[in-house]
Amino acid sequence: MDISKSKFRNIFGKARKREEGYDGFRLKVTGSNPPTIAINNKFLAFIVSGISDADVLIRRHDQTGRLGKDLFGIKCEEAMVTSLSWCTRDDNLLAVGNVKGEILLFRIPDGGLTQSLTESHAETSLPGSSAVLDILWHPTAANLLLSSEGSQFGGQGSADSSLVLWNVATKESVLSLTIPNCHMVSVSFSYNGANVVCTDSTHTTRVINLRDKEILQEARCHKKLRRQNSVYLRNGLIFTTGFEGGASGGREIALWSENDLEKPISKIGIDTNSGVLYPIYDPDLDIIY
Repeated sequence: MDISKSKFRNIFGKARKREEGYDGFRLKVTGSNPPTIAINNKFLAFIVSGISDADVLIRRHDQTGRLGKDLFGIKCEEAMVTSLSWCTRDDNLLAVGNVKGEILLFRIPDGGLTQSLTESHAETSLPGSSAVLDILWHPTAANLLLSSEGSQFGGQGSADSSLVLWNVATKESVLSLTIPNCHMVSVSFSYNGANVVCTDSTHTTRVINLRDKEILQEARCHKKLRRQNSVYLRNGLIFTTGFEGGASGGREIALWSENDLEKPISKIGIDTNSGVLYPIYDPDLDIIY
């Protein structure tokens, strides 16, 4: 399929004015990972650098424009923050993961913060064993939080990665699944929460049934051995990004059935740029960004 034939190829959005956006801070980028931003119906949360009083900056949707003096956020003095996730059932509850393996839950008031918070203000603390790479709230079950853990700067052949499902109410891990000799780069729940799809540093994508700890599918979805990402869509579909094989090695996207990662439903070459594509999925609108 030739993307140049798409009727949407030359349609462009209109950029907002600077005062309508969020300005005056620098997002933190670690290794090859993208900047971490978490958004819900009330707030935006960013992992930032260069702000003495905050590692995580929290803004209401209406707090646009350049930052003033109200630089209130979360300051983690004991360990570097690696991941953020707003609770899917409580818009005021933010989960924060760090390199020590801890997951801290902070309650943010409706009007936003009036002072910076530290680890001592956390409502709940979940103790992990290695760096938290990503955290996801379960899409359908209450009080369940999934974390991927491992070496933060791991690569192929590095230490093992783990998927841990936590019961936030009891502060206990419900299950743990170890995936050896890899570094987890993306994790996504299926629409009903029964499975997860994850891609690691060995460029392997897996569909896993968490309850049974069973790997249902396993494959390399893109030929070139560069970073790949995956996200679960509705109706048992999986969307991946990666690079074509061969000399050009251009960027490509692909759509798969969760039951078959060997033969794509569709695979489209995008361009020959070298930048990694990071998919963002809106399950309500069923749109990939």
